[in-house]
Amino acid sequence: MASNATIPQHARIALNPEHLVAELDGDLVIMSVDTGTYYGLDAVGACVWKLVEQPRAFADVVEGVLERFEVPPEVAEKDLTAFLHEMQAEGIVSITTTDSTQAA
Repeated sequence: MASNATIPQHARIALNPEHLVAELDGDLVIMSVDTGTYYGLDAVGACVWKLVEQPRAFADVVEGVLERFEVPPEVAEKDLTAFLHEMQAEGIVSITTTDSTQAA
């Protein structure tokens, strides 16, 4: 279950390299090598994926989404928090704070 906890602005978001990825018409299909589970990301999810191909601060991910999509900042932050917590729960991304602890 995804956490409702906020993500600190300085928290680092990084992809789990143990996933295979294919792009299909602007969407992404991700497969977990460990479990064989497939995940589909729409255009916004694909944008977030591309933003965190290199580890990036949460604030930078929010800014990247705001530059590409017309959405109020508070909505972008709320939606990204939920999305990234869901991806973290599935082992697709890691969220770490500057002291190297996992964010809740």
